[in-house]
Amino acid sequence: MWRSAVEQWAEQYGLNRDRIFFLVSGPSGTGKTTLLRRVLSELHGLRKLVSTTTRQRRPSEVNGEDYYFVGREEFERKIAERQLVEWKSTFGDYYGLTREELNRCPDCDAIFDMDVKGKEDFLGAA
Repeated sequence: MWRSAVEQWAEQYGLNRDRIFFLVSGPSGTGKTTLLRRVLSELHGLRKLVSTTTRQRRPSEVNGEDYYFVGREEFERKIAERQLVEWKSTFGDYYGLTREELNRCPDCDAIFDMDVKGKEDFLGAA
């Protein structure tokens, strides 16, 4: 299923078919971010895709590095304008991956994380 989903996304979003996407998925609080940081520190040239969220930024987080932090109205506008590849409401906040972020580096291999609910929608959407 994963391979066919990626092929469909490549066609739908105009992606370079030679790109490799790594998806790290698990429930909230299972260490996805920790794992991504470790992988990125060891595999140079791999790019992290940054999700957009409406949740409040934590003191240690950097906008554009950990997440793109936006208001609820802006996120809902992105939904309405179909700017998101996938999105989910979790614990009262929105999380999603924009088409712009997916295409920010068209020739880069990429890694990203999603919770289990987002992953199911993402893989099933293609």
